[in-house]
Amino acid sequence: MGLRSFELRSSGTPEPLLLTSQLERLVQSCQYSAGLMQVYVPGSGAALLSVDCPEGDLSPLQQTIADALRLSENPHLLSALLGTRLALPFQRQKLLRATWQEIALVEWMPMARWHQIQVLLTEARP
Repeated sequence: MGLRSFELRSSGTPEPLLLTSQLERLVQSCQYSAGLMQVYVPGSGAALLSVDCPEGDLSPLQQTIADALRLSENPHLLSALLGTRLALPFQRQKLLRATWQEIALVEWMPMARWHQIQVLLTEARP
């Protein structure tokens, strides 16, 4: 399967852009029975977050963003602290995640821009 990518446009505000459904679709189209999905957003003004949002309630994700902004308003620092990469295992064409776990991109830069989300799927070897 190898390297895949898709694009998202941020609004220039720290609103979460949910990636979970796009990532699930990539895993569903994968031929591997088990493996690791590595997700990466290039640059230094955005971050990838993984937060449990019970029953689709995004307030825990929004609270995480608010807490991060209390630490600093420096986009590069927030990106470095929270990270631009995630590693997610998968098996039988499903991400192995908590029931309400959401994956989101958060833009820390105060401008709208396009993000190229890079996804690498590797097969687990017995």
